[in-house]
Amino acid sequence: QPKFCTHTAGRHVIVKFSPAGDAPTDQRTRDLLVCEHLALQTLAQAGVPAATTQIHHGAGRVFLEAERFDRTEHGRVGMVSLMVYDAEYVGAMDNWAATAERMQARGLLTAADAEHLRFLEAFGVLIANTDRHYGNISLLLDNDDWKLSPTYDMLPMLYAPVGGELVPRDFAAGRLQPTTATLPAWERAQALARVFWSAVAGDARISAEFRAIAAENLKKISL
Repeated sequence: QPKFCTHTAGRHVIVKFSPAGDAPTDQRTRDLLVCEHLALQTLAQAGVPAATTQIHHGAGRVFLEAERFDRTEHGRVGMVSLMVYDAEYVGAMDNWAATAERMQARGLLTAADAEHLRFLEAFGVLIANTDRHYGNISLLLDNDDWKLSPTYDMLPMLYAPVGGELVPRDFAAGRLQPTTATLPAWERAQALARVFWSAVAGDARISAEFRAIAAENLKKISL
């Protein structure tokens, strides 16, 4: 995803941006940037730590501005990806929920952070985020210990263009049932996923085509 870093109004931000063209893939990229904003907003409004974002439009593009949580007025905050943390201490990467179980057992995550990571796995499944890799979770240094950072890069990547084309997708074909690890978090994740898909279905900044997809997905996770 094209992006740049900048400093504005006293804040360090990362800005993702879409193409400016009229191709269906360009519109889909614009839709997904708004979806990312709505997903993070849904989490934040429910009290889940998430990156603060804003949507801007200009020159046919959509810009997603995310405030950096690894910066303060005093400088950088120590941060590592879950990929690095897991590689150092565990070395078994399959899914976030399973990693939460292993790390909690080894004392590498607090019980609260492990629960939170299992919730993020469930929420990601229910909003069609197929890009749940270990670089999309990070930990921040906190008094010589590590804690999960606010959530970022959470969006329905199942629908991202592939090879310059839009590929038909069946959201219900994925596993929309909890695993043993995600079962305790499933009900809460499902409730927030409904809020997310409802917000997408009703947001005028998103194309009619993708709003219709969101409305169908809302029905599928409400069954």
